[in-house]
Amino acid sequence: MTSQEKVKVPGNHNDQQLEQQKQAPQTPKSGATRSARISRPLERYSPSLYYVLLINSGEPECYEEAVQVETRKKWEQAMKGEMDSLSHNQTWDIVRFSAGKRTLQNKWVYRLKEKYGGRKRYKDRLVVKGFAQKKGIDFDEIFFLVVEMTSIRTILSLVVAEDLHLEQLDVNTTFLHGDLEEEIYMQQPQGYELKGKEKLVCRLKKSLYGLKQAPR
Repeated sequence: MTSQEKVKVPGNHNDQQLEQQKQAPQTPKSGATRSARISRPLERYSPSLYYVLLINSGEPECYEEAVQVETRKKWEQAMKGEMDSLSHNQTWDIVRFSAGKRTLQNKWVYRLKEKYGGRKRYKDRLVVKGFAQKKGIDFDEIFFLVVEMTSIRTILSLVVAEDLHLEQLDVNTTFLHGDLEEEIYMQQPQGYELKGKEKLVCRLKKSLYGLKQAPR
């Protein structure tokens, strides 16, 4: 045998068996059957949860509805109390509409509060549609009330440590005590337009719910 001739060494018997197993088609073992069920993605929510049950809370959506429901006298009494509070606080002046000025709209918001003993409290708020305000015309800055939880925890800790008495107070018409620097006009509240002066508007002197200046 010359040096140029190559000797062909037969491969390992185990390697040949492994190669044959790779090339041979895989057949299921006896007794094992492949499932014919088609896989489907699991539904995260039941179809019954797609529907929401709406419950009428007894709160009117607008002024027209408030004066037509069975409890209209209670809502009217609540609106009168709100108007008396606004008048006592001198929230606005009734003036003629100035040309070139914008007039904001308002809306009555009705809430039915639960009190101790199961009694209900009818609460109304006159809210300005502040989303129509434009920066540089009706307002310059926006204010947000932020609760400092550290201060509250400190007070509660002192109350517990010193065995003190703690009371929580709810100040009515809090937003109505802020003086306005901007010249803002608003339509007269629905249902409380002055007779013979329906075309006049309210020039706001104090903050009102819904205004961007109210939290100030």
